[in-house]
This record gives sequence, structure tokens and C-alpha cells, in this order.
Amino acid sequence: MLDATHIFEVHSSVYSICQISNRLVAIGLANGYVALYDATLDAQVGDVFKLEGAAYALEFDSNSNVLFVGSSKGELVAVNLSNSEIIYRKNLRISIQQIKIQQDQLLVGLANGVLLVFSQELKPLAEFPLSQFGIRSMVTFGDERLFVGLKSNEILEIETHFFNVIQTYILGDNERPTCLNVSMNRQLLFVGTNRGLLHCWKIGAADHKVQFQLHQGAIYGIEFHAGTLASFGFDKSLKFWDEKSFDSKGVFQSLRSLNAGKWLSDSLFVIGGDDKKATVISVSV
Repeated sequence: MLDATHIFEVHSSVYSICQISNRLVAIGLANGYVALYDATLDAQVGDVFKLEGAAYALEFDSNSNVLFVGSSKGELVAVNLSNSEIIYRKNLRISIQQIKIQQDQLLVGLANGVLLVFSQELKPLAEFPLSQFGIRSMVTFGDERLFVGLKSNEILEIETHFFNVIQTYILGDNERPTCLNVSMNRQLLFVGTNRGLLHCWKIGAADHKVQFQLHQGAIYGIEFHAGTLASFGFDKSLKFWDEKSFDSKGVFQSLRSLNAGKWLSDSLFVIGGDDKKATVISVSV
């Protein structure tokens, strides 16, 4: 059973959502605003700040209580959520597509195919041109692995000690990886595509295991929690699946494309998109 428990009117398309706690989420909007919301109340909490360009990427470091934000116009911002102070702000001049934290490093994927590496104090450490194609999606795996989905039909598995590409996963000629994630058992790589397909590989092996048609149109996110996979995308639907059997566990339908979503707990999922809302879904599956 799915039930919309809270709806936040955010007045712009939702492009990114980041979990801060089991109640709080940061929401990044197409108009550049980023704000914190309490998913258990009809309330915005904390200050709003604005980027130059759409808020494409959000990543939270719970150790330092710092939220990292990247924009479509290349702004990289770090905000201390303890006091809402902006502690770092720089324009990289290339659209920031993804931000991930791995150990003590901040990994920033750019639209020109370059991966930037910073310390978590935002000191530049290295720059790696991965491809002539831009970076679309990224997910970390353990302490020294990073998967990068390109704006081609390739996904790179990168060892992040020396930043060597150790494996390439290849989709069909007309497919593009639109989102990535790793299974709960840490053995499988899942890739959502522009054609609504979900592909699965065993990590470290080039052999393709299986594919499923989950959506009509691009899948913009796949999120795992407690044996359930949530997927959402261009076809305006949020779907829940059994992680092992892929039996359907329910569907939530929106009026517009759904661009971002995150699990908050075993029973709460936050979803947002082009309907200019962020909706908290109570999931009983």
C-alpha cells in the first residue's frame, strides 16, 4: 500500500534529493534554490540558499555535517548545516553532474567527462579526463571503487587509489546509462537507461546477467532499501519491486516526470519532479 503523507510545494522542478537524517531531506531545484525539509511534518526547516544554475547534485557528509552542492552552471558550494554557513563557493565553469564522497575525498563528475578529486576541505587533489563523453551518473562501491555512467553507452568501473579504469560495461548502441546503483548484497551493478530498461551485471565480470523493462522512457533513479527496489523516471511513475524476484510491490503515479528520490526509512520514500512538488510516500509492502 502506498500513501502520500506529506506534499511540499517547492515552486520549481525538483532535480536532486539528499537524505540528511531519517526525517530531514535536502531538495535541490531547477531555479537554483536548495532547502531542508522535515519529511514527517509539513514544514521547511533551515535556511534557503541559491546557486547560479540548477541544483543538479547534492551530497551530505554526516561526519562534518556539511552539505555539498553542484549546479548546472558549475558552482560548487559547501554548507555547514550546523549554522547554515556557506564555507566554500567556487564556479568551476563546467556543469556539475554528480558529487560523491568516498573515504576522505570528494569526487565531482563534470559534463565534459572530467572527474575532479578534492579533499573534504575542498583542496583540489587531482583531475582525471575519463572520456570525451560527459559524465551522467556515479555511484561509489566500498573504499576504492567508483562506477561512472557516461553520456555514451558505457559504464566505467574505476579503482580510486590510482584512478585506473579496470572494467567497462557496455549497453546497446542506442542506450545511455541514466542512473546507477549497487545491490544491497554489494554483488550486483544495476544500470537504468534512457529506454526504461534496467540492466544487471555481476560486479567485476563483463558478462551481462539480466535486464528488465521497468519504465516507458528514461529511468532517472534506482534506490534500494530492505529488499525493495524503487525506480522512477520520465513516465511519471514511481514503482516498487522485490529486489530478488522483481515482482511489483506498488506504483505511485505523478502528473509530470519524476527526477529524484530517496529512501528515508523502511516505510518512507521522498520523490520529486517536474510537478514542482516533493512528496513523502508511506510504503507498506
